[in-house]
Amino acid sequence: MLGHELQLAVRSFRRNRVLTLLMVLAIALGIGAAMTTLTVYTILAADPLPGRSQNLYIVHLDPQELVDYVPGEEPQDQLSRFDAEALLREKRESLGPDDVLEFTVRNVKHWSVVHPLLAHDQWSAAPDQLRFFTLDELGDLLEKVGLEGVEVETHDDPLPDELMPLVEVASAYGAEREETQLRLGAYEYTVVAKRA
Repeated sequence: MLGHELQLAVRSFRRNRVLTLLMVLAIALGIGAAMTTLTVYTILAADPLPGRSQNLYIVHLDPQELVDYVPGEEPQDQLSRFDAEALLREKRESLGPDDVLEFTVRNVKHWSVVHPLLAHDQWSAAPDQLRFFTLDELGDLLEKVGLEGVEVETHDDPLPDELMPLVEVASAYGAEREETQLRLGAYEYTVVAKRA
């Protein structure tokens, strides 16, 4: 039976060579597409950092007392500098040589902080609380607790056109124009740090 089918295939190939070639090419492309899909699926389903994924820590802590605690409610954004140092020192001790610590900090120079302060004389943080840090303060804080910044990623909320005069004022007082515009647009920083 198989021999008869092969004879019919050879006769068809001799009669319609172009059509047979197109059929073989279509089957080959189908197999290639299926293998590519399976390969991509296998790669994307695998561990992205083999050997290191179990050592990554993303810290989300509420350092406040359990007074008025409501399960499922979000913690406050505010953290004093003293508390931040104590928390980072504690986390530093639990880091291994290849481990990293990732955390997000809001930028005190963002326009949403500077504008209400200048225009309405309002600052939302309590006197003993620091909710925001500049990038330089963050570097000093990491150095003080024995950590080293490995990577900094900014999450931007660009400066609106009507607040562009803030850049002009800062430039008039000696600040670099482009860097000022970038700092005013950086809403928060995501920092990856390791032991120094």
